[in-house]
Order: sequence, then C-alpha cells, then structure tokens
Amino acid sequence: MGYRCNLLTEEIYQDLPDSFKDKWKDEYNIESCISSMSERKGHYSILEDLQKILKKNSWRDEVLLVGVLLWEDGYIRPFKLYPDRLEQENSIFTAIHEDNL
Repeated sequence: MGYRCNLLTEEIYQDLPDSFKDKWKDEYNIESCISSMSERKGHYSILEDLQKILKKNSWRDEVLLVGVLLWEDGYIRPFKLYPDRLEQENSIFTAIHEDNL
C-alpha cells in the first residue's frame, strides 16, 4: 500500500480553470481551498498542475500556496509552493499515545 497522506491547502484567491477542476474532481474537493478525498501515496501531480496555473500571476520568488500533508502515522508536513520549487518543512509529530494521557 505504501506511505499515504491527505492534502489540505490554504484558500486560493485565484480562479482555477475548469480543465483543472475537471481533471481532479474525483480525487479532491476543490472549493476556496483544496483537500484530498482520501489518503494516497503522493499529491505531487496536483501540486505541479497548481504551480503551472498560479505562477502565471506571481512574482519570481513569491510563495504561491501554503498547505500541509497529513500523513497516516500522525506526522504533519507543512509545505510552500513557489514558482520554481516545492519546499517541505520539517514534520511535526502529532500522534496521541495512551501513555501520554
């Protein structure tokens, strides 16, 4: 099965093209933000598509989008999408164990 996660982005203030929405409508909720409908191995394809759309109206090194990957074992990995790269920050571990209660 592999190591899976969910994706959640901040609000997107740019209209996304219908072709993008049609391509991803079965896997993601696309409203003012984007969230995955289920866990999957990676969400890099949709982030690449978003990068192509959002960078058309941005400055060279401006952050296009901020979001998080919510991993199945409790890790949360924030990310920033730039016109030319995806930066992932250090993971935050959030799992609750009985011995911590």
